[in-house]
Amino acid sequence: MSISAAQVKELRDLTGAGMMDCKAALAETSGDMEAAVDWLRAKGIAKADKKAGRVAAEGLIGVEAGVREAAIVEVNSETDFVARNDAFQAIVANVAKVALAYGYTLLAPYFELDPTSPAFGQTGYLPHPAGRPGAHPVAPVGGYMLGIPANIAPELRDEAVEALVAFTSPEAQKLYVLNGSRTAPRYSVGSDPEVRRMSSIFEAVDAMSWRDELQFWPRPPVPEISEIIQICGEELHDMLRGLTTPKVALEKAQKRADQIMQKRTSS
Repeated sequence: MSISAAQVKELRDLTGAGMMDCKAALAETSGDMEAAVDWLRAKGIAKADKKAGRVAAEGLIGVEAGVREAAIVEVNSETDFVARNDAFQAIVANVAKVALAYGYTLLAPYFELDPTSPAFGQTGYLPHPAGRPGAHPVAPVGGYMLGIPANIAPELRDEAVEALVAFTSPEAQKLYVLNGSRTAPRYSVGSDPEVRRMSSIFEAVDAMSWRDELQFWPRPPVPEISEIIQICGEELHDMLRGLTTPKVALEKAQKRADQIMQKRTSS
């Protein structure tokens, strides 16, 4: 079957893959665009597997400094040629900025303990505004989810389990607080007198919890939410692996989510 340049361009715009890869995908799937995207997805997985053993020993260190804090990140590449690329350098700089912005929110509680800060001795904590009069106030809270990668070497699984147990233990979480963190997922740690002396935020959050004012990341009350989350994961994963552009990934995720919701309203 003859594959036209227009077909190759269309597939390349959809996936961001190379021209030869797009042509090969279309040839293998007799010009079927959907099947060609799936073929490239599988080919991308195969390429990733082949590259898994390579060593990324080059790269750059990115540094972003604030008034009282700084972020240092390391982004690796396989060759120094890549590290000298302007686009790669821009990525490293942006990653450092994001790391500093994220770290800054974690450092916010320090201001209440800094005698030179206007917030010193003047800080309190309240739940989010309730909205309409008489509504129950709710403050959304989030956290981290720790897990063991499915592709971890079998001989390392026991050590990974032990590490998770250690990281989430009350003893470790208390150390986090005493050395800078202002979060304590365990009630036993948050109620520890030594921890409570570090910041008023622990007592405030505990009181919100007893008043039923905390809610963990509210999700839309639709049965299809799990499917929509899965769609986002699949499309964004392809984007991160370079199979599609960010614009295409978001458009595809939106289209698939719309199809699911349309089925629901028509049934």
